Amino acid sequence: MALVPDASTSISAEIAALHKGRGLRDPRLGRRVGPALRAALHITDPATEPQVRDRVVAAIRSAAQTLPSDLRTAFLLASALTTDAPTLSGRLAKAATALDRDPRTVRRRLAQANDAVAVVLERGSRPQPAMEDAWYIESLSSLVEINAPRVRTRATKVIVPTQGGATRVSERFSLPNAPSDLCGIAEPEISVIAGGKLLDVQRRGTVWSYDVELHEPMVVGVQQEIITEIGFPSMSLLAPVVIMVPIRPCRFFDIIVDFGQPPITEAAWLVDGDYPTTLADSPAPSTRLEVPESGRLRAAFSGLRAGLAYGLRWTWPGPPS
Repeated sequence: MALVPDASTSISAEIAALHKGRGLRDPRLGRRVGPALRAALHITDPATEPQVRDRVVAAIRSAAQTLPSDLRTAFLLASALTTDAPTLSGRLAKAATALDRDPRTVRRRLAQANDAVAVVLERGSRPQPAMEDAWYIESLSSLVEINAPRVRTRATKVIVPTQGGATRVSERFSLPNAPSDLCGIAEPEISVIAGGKLLDVQRRGTVWSYDVELHEPMVVGVQQEIITEIGFPSMSLLAPVVIMVPIRPCRFFDIIVDFGQPPITEAAWLVDGDYPTTLADSPAPSTRLEVPESGRLRAAFSGLRAGLAYGLRWTWPGPPS
């Protein structure tokens, strides 16, 4: 389901329409969601009305957190996310009082907020399979440091629940170079720095999996941030590629690879929506990136598609030690 060129304008108009009546508290909200908003949130049939409602509320509440405080106040009140006043006029009166502004100014700021929320929802909205899980990934930021004998990765993941009540998030990573027997090499050290507690680390072949027990149960639309760190005892475990292959919707992903000073490699290549199996082939010349003198190379992606690979690859100057 493709978005039209002026999708954010259409989304803004549809959000404005949802403010009317009881706003996002309307029990019939699902049937009032327009086509542009459905496209931006990848809502396709046969989604039920409660599923549509929960997905829309989750996405709009999450996007509203990016607004400046005055616009956020007007938007949350107008949409009935922070009040149960049954009419839009009543909620705008509350916003006028909270902001100490006249009604005309409040309506103008609400229009600005609608536009800003629409832009957030429109960004990263390439077509992809409908969400079936209890949460999606709003953003993932990864830092990979391979400038020392011990390789370290740090990942900050922001998830947005589309269903409430879940208390665990399952994670996994793969090390294609890992032998079946680590032959005296220590296991990767996994730590949860923020957002929960590490549970149930398991290895099957070249894949490590673990659970993160959240500090609080998920609430629809309330972002959860999870920060994990993984230390690898030897560079020999690391293939010259760091990628993400999403299995659920992911809106934004950015990665920094620190190759040290001087950089251990001169060139790297962008992996942007490639099939994972093609990583065994030579990279296309057009995807080559020069590694800066600082040794830190960054790439960013939006609207990631499930099952495709995104990230960076490079060549070792020689056998890694």
